[in-house]
Amino acid sequence: MFAGRQRQKGAILTVEELKARKKALGYTNKMISELSGVPLGTVNKVFSGSTDAPRYSTLRAIEDVLRAREYHRVELIEGNFYDMAQPSLLHQNVVLSLTLQFKECEKAHPEKKCRVFLSPVGVKLAPDNKTMVEPDVVMFYGDEYIRDLRCVSGPPQFLAEVLSPSNRDHDVFLKYSIYKKYGVLEYWIIDPDKEQVLVHLLQEQELPKSYTFDDNVPIGISDGLCSIDFSSIKEELHQLKALVK
Repeated sequence: MFAGRQRQKGAILTVEELKARKKALGYTNKMISELSGVPLGTVNKVFSGSTDAPRYSTLRAIEDVLRAREYHRVELIEGNFYDMAQPSLLHQNVVLSLTLQFKECEKAHPEKKCRVFLSPVGVKLAPDNKTMVEPDVVMFYGDEYIRDLRCVSGPPQFLAEVLSPSNRDHDVFLKYSIYKKYGVLEYWIIDPDKEQVLVHLLQEQELPKSYTFDDNVPIGISDGLCSIDFSSIKEELHQLKALVK
């Protein structure tokens, strides 16, 4: 049996450390095989300890996959991986400001048992481990979505995405269809360039509602209790943009 704590020549992580990182990321052996190019049988042997001396190149390839999340973000959608570009300052400002307002709503209505999280946070939409997304803002009522501390388990009631030039089609089309398919109730698509908010009530047969950054946008699943003031977000965006003119 291979000694998990034995450090291979030139390797940064031991097999036990690789196992821990694999568990933390929620990756399966098949996912690691597909991303690394290492045959699935070899990956299985490495993680089961049934090979006495894994090749350095094999360990390095597996390690590169498990370390990749330290340098860039990826999403898993129905078994396919999609790279996520580094967000801009404008993008992150909108996400943070939005989340802070959601947190105020959460505090104002503790009886709703609301939970709000901002990216990066994993959301496992289905139990088959083939779809793990990272929305910009996640909100849900109740505690059943917290089954462990690595991710949100199950489709939450509310998700929001802030568009960037690199993710526009991904968020508008692909993630819209995936969120609808897996039962998300409300999906906001926020466009900082156009200063527009598109609100989809995904499980209702109606057209999306469009708002501007001058509006108070009601949170549909809050039953009229909460709304988001986008005018304050607009003001912050204009101040940021003015710094680089």
